[in-house]
Amino acid sequence: MTRDDIHRMAWEAAGGILSYDAEGNWRLSEAEVERFAELVRQHTQIKQMPKFEELATLVAERDTALLRQALEALESVYPYTDSLICYASTVDEHPPNAIDGNVRDALTALRERLGEKK
Repeated sequence: MTRDDIHRMAWEAAGGILSYDAEGNWRLSEAEVERFAELVRQHTQIKQMPKFEELATLVAERDTALLRQALEALESVYPYTDSLICYASTVDEHPPNAIDGNVRDALTALRERLGEKK
């Protein structure tokens, strides 16, 4: 915390009117001291928090990595989903018939989200 930060918070705590004693020290009332202490706590908490942009970037990078991982996993199983289909049955009669289409739709959505073409 800089000297200017401290001065600004004391000035704000005093409602914009800082008075000084004979030695040149600030004179704050009890309420102003409490307000000053609260401003210092808030300032300290804000300085300790990561910046929003940095946090958003970290979350986006993590999400992109997870989406890529899901895409790779689905791409590795997609060639085999056709073997689950029973061509003599409908999806209602044999629910695994829907797996091939569901995996294909998920792959398409993931590629679109990641900006990939295939």
